[in-house]
Amino acid sequence: MNIKKENIGDLHELITIEFTQEDYQPQVMKSLKNLKQKIELPGFRKKMIPIELINQKHGKTIRGEEISKLAEEKIYEYIRENELNLFFSPIYCRDKSIVDFNKDGNFSFSFELGIRPQITINYDELKDIVYYRILATDKEIDESIMSLCDRAGTFSSAETVGDKDFLLVTVSYINEEKTFISTLALNYLKKEALNQFIGKRVDDEMDIDTTKVFISEMERSTFLKMKVEELEMAPVHVHIKIDSIHHLIPSEINDHFFEQFFPDGSITTETELREYIGQQIARQNAPELDSLYRTDIMEKLMDNLFSTLVFPDAFIKKYFSTSAKENKTPEQVEEIYDEIKKELLHKLINEQIMKDLNIRVSYPEIAKCMENIVRQEYFGTTMPLDEAHEEQIQQYVIELMKEKNNVNNIVNNIIIQKSIQGLKNKLNPPIKELSSDEMVKEIKERYLPETTEMVEKPKPKAKPKAKPKAKAEPQTEIKDDPKVEAKAETNVETKAEVKDEPKVEAKNEVKAKAKVKAKAEAKAKVKAKAEVKDEPKVEAKSEVKVKAKAEPKVENKDEIKVETEAKPKTKAKPKAKKEKVEGENSAISKGENKETKQE
Repeated sequence: MNIKKENIGDLHELITIEFTQEDYQPQVMKSLKNLKQKIELPGFRKKMIPIELINQKHGKTIRGEEISKLAEEKIYEYIRENELNLFFSPIYCRDKSIVDFNKDGNFSFSFELGIRPQITINYDELKDIVYYRILATDKEIDESIMSLCDRAGTFSSAETVGDKDFLLVTVSYINEEKTFISTLALNYLKKEALNQFIGKRVDDEMDIDTTKVFISEMERSTFLKMKVEELEMAPVHVHIKIDSIHHLIPSEINDHFFEQFFPDGSITTETELREYIGQQIARQNAPELDSLYRTDIMEKLMDNLFSTLVFPDAFIKKYFSTSAKENKTPEQVEEIYDEIKKELLHKLINEQIMKDLNIRVSYPEIAKCMENIVRQEYFGTTMPLDEAHEEQIQQYVIELMKEKNNVNNIVNNIIIQKSIQGLKNKLNPPIKELSSDEMVKEIKERYLPETTEMVEKPKPKAKPKAKPKAKAEPQTEIKDDPKVEAKAETNVETKAEVKDEPKVEAKNEVKAKAKVKAKAEAKAKVKAKAEVKDEPKVEAKSEVKVKAKAEPKVENKDEIKVETEAKPKTKAKPKAKKEKVEGENSAISKGENKETKQE
């Protein structure tokens, strides 16, 4: 056997593997003998068919299988031994190969390889990128204090329904003989559903759609007096009759107020309370501002490297125009090549950042993040619940962890958070403090100079077996890469957790969309929310939410070292992918691409 290497372009190699009959004949004979033990032929006893006759009838197929398998093994062995970091899998070159399975003799297989360029990130050039911090305004703090006063308030009987009232109602299933008494707190309803109730009086009756009026499935299950996992069997529409109306009287800010919300005595004055609320609002905006910071970093790196970094352009274009999966003509590839190249560069940058920051993701981290999402999506809180609900949460986590996509989405989110924190620690960025209104204005000026369109974010319905809410932003799809696979960005909405402290809740939302040069979309949204069981709720007015580009994906391992953005795996050299190939119809003889696997 002989292997020849030829450079045919920038980071573009032609590898030719030559075989003599001595290289493959032993394995061919072994396969023929194995076949002799299995087949039957009229006129011959079983296992007594002459090997020459078997070779005459099946030699071409066996020869094709074994030689193709050997060629595949040797090309991936060459990749491993030379520690090549490739774009996609090797391209089989039929026109440069010598293959005739009809007879024994010499064979040669030629493959084109596209080598990834090496990236070095100059972190000093990133130190001037600003990290934004949102300061709470007096108005936002006032509204948050009003929310606390409402929570600590008392109820009195009322004639008509107001927006913060508490109702006692008789619930009847439509077309079913089932009636029961339930409670209905209007602050558990969606804002758009409030108009159905405002102004109603005692003894008024109405039909409601239980899937559309409640903030989450937790509130719906409480109203229908069912478990969350039983809601699939619950009626969508019910009939209610208002039995009594209880109006909320907000609490005064006094000693009883502070004892209720801060029993440890940590806050005893309104001045301390206002300072605390301001800190919570700033804290809840941090995840979205982190995303904006990371987007700015990626944009600058993309600008610096796109025009200077050398790519194996000819190989990439050939791959996309010859791959059966991509199914594109050379003309189509040429039209979108800049986008393909930007997508690959984005992944290379992320891969290098992860390597530089030594980012790892452990299985317990994945499970914990999945648990927090289940708590938030299905039960409306990240705080501990009673024993029965805790058991349900663990059951949901086990089921969701069985889905590979769920695990990958969770890993993506963990990697994003770790990379942002690592960049902040490494770069120590300058801080720019703004109010929420000033932040929105800044985002508009930077990203939306020609439009002021606001995009409303729909709130998904959570079901017991739904996937965790990791929102994906589609990117140019890049397939069959041994280390890089295009992946939609996942951005699991982070809810800040405040243990034994008041709850901070968003009141207004402002979003802005942006196009950055790296084709990343920046979205500005002002929102903040932290969950605390049996604790006060502090309302925040704003949040800034920004989405960056495609993020890494990692398989579920006990401990995973992230190497790539799209699908990081345990650090290892490529492993040969072995597949059965039949005669002239073998994958290699047909020129189909095979994906390089990592160990």
